[in-house]
Amino acid sequence: MPTDNNQLNGKTVFIIDNGTNYLLFEKIAAHLKLQYNFRVIYITLIKNRVNYFKNQGIESIYINLKEKEKHKISDGLNIIKEIENKYDSYRLPISIRRDRILRWYKYHNSSALLCKAAVEFKQLVKDHKPDLVLGEISWAIEELFYYIAESTNIKYRHLLNLPGNNLRVAAFDAMHTAEGTHYLGKYEDKTEQLTFKSYQELCQSVKNYKSSSLFFLKNIKIQYSNNDYRQSVIYRLKKFLKYIYKYAYLLFEYLYHAPLPEKSQEQKNLIMVLHVQPESTPDYVSTTYSDQFDLAKRISNILSSNEHLYIKEHPNAISIRNLATWATILHRPNVHLLKKTISGNQALKHFDLVISVAGTALYEAAKLGIPAVSFSKIFYNNLPNVINGYDANITPAFIRKALSHNSKPITENEGELFLADFGLPAFIHDARIAPEVTQKDNIEKLCYIIYKLANTTSHPK
Repeated sequence: MPTDNNQLNGKTVFIIDNGTNYLLFEKIAAHLKLQYNFRVIYITLIKNRVNYFKNQGIESIYINLKEKEKHKISDGLNIIKEIENKYDSYRLPISIRRDRILRWYKYHNSSALLCKAAVEFKQLVKDHKPDLVLGEISWAIEELFYYIAESTNIKYRHLLNLPGNNLRVAAFDAMHTAEGTHYLGKYEDKTEQLTFKSYQELCQSVKNYKSSSLFFLKNIKIQYSNNDYRQSVIYRLKKFLKYIYKYAYLLFEYLYHAPLPEKSQEQKNLIMVLHVQPESTPDYVSTTYSDQFDLAKRISNILSSNEHLYIKEHPNAISIRNLATWATILHRPNVHLLKKTISGNQALKHFDLVISVAGTALYEAAKLGIPAVSFSKIFYNNLPNVINGYDANITPAFIRKALSHNSKPITENEGELFLADFGLPAFIHDARIAPEVTQKDNIEKLCYIIYKLANTTSHPK
């Protein structure tokens, strides 16, 4: 039987296990219970973790997706249809296609899994009535949980890193809108001076972690689970294949790369900085333009003979992209490939326009005073140099307007104030990469934000 919230005189918070956040959220759950008398329930698809958290004195619930109960599939399909009717932004086939594992399953199996997940999660919401759900939106199952929470007017929030001289985090509504972050500014009095790493140091930490000779052993320590497809053997195999692909890409890049262009009056140069994929921002947050190759084609199709598009892969990772599609795009006379190892800041100075779906290059462009176009409803759109391309028609006139956009560099102080409006000095959520995120001071400040979120009556859209 669910515990009555009134017995605790506090709020109820769900935490969704995503495989890597449990080390951090173990500390968060304990502090929320002790300091704020919150009831924290850890929702997991990995059975062994239930006992692990219970041993830590943390309530945990296991969602079993392996049960062969046919009525749950039909009931779940009804729940999903209700969501699709209510939200134009959600479609089950599209969500599955964006998922880095479910896309490889037969559609029937993928949809059946999500239908069962929908029934289980909706029942948990009904039984326990959480005030706040903390989770990511990097997988189809997490996106489904988001919409179930949203449809019942329950706040679903996740954490996002923002760049700057100090690493920052924004806790906001999961659809990546500026409206969801503005109201957090008033909580900053209790969350100052939490600056463990710079953004550049974070990138280096990720590189060090992934390049470590113990990297595969570190991943083995995360429990495998056939019930949680995100931790399945298929996912581990896919990660291994990614390392093989890496060397094929580096050879491809060696054959096709172009040097940085020089600025001139005769030629206008545009740079498109790619996101890692699969990943939350391009796949589930900025869904309209999640196909970055398609976006590159559409832009190159409308460029004039004196306008050239340069594409740069993400510096931290190589995504498994179709090399044949890469080659097709790069055979266009006005499209070029830059080496991924080139410094982003140095590269941007060579261009007249920066293009990104929702990347940090938009902020870097603002510091350099270079016009930029985003293709997402992201907070960067509030920067003076950024033009919102999400709702625009991609036409020659739009590109000309963006190129002629009057931009001047924002000052360091203006940049800090901008980030302070949307983020709070903080940390990253993966304690394997940055163990300092679990330090007592960090946990206290994060829990204060969660406390405020749970007690905020507004539900930003």
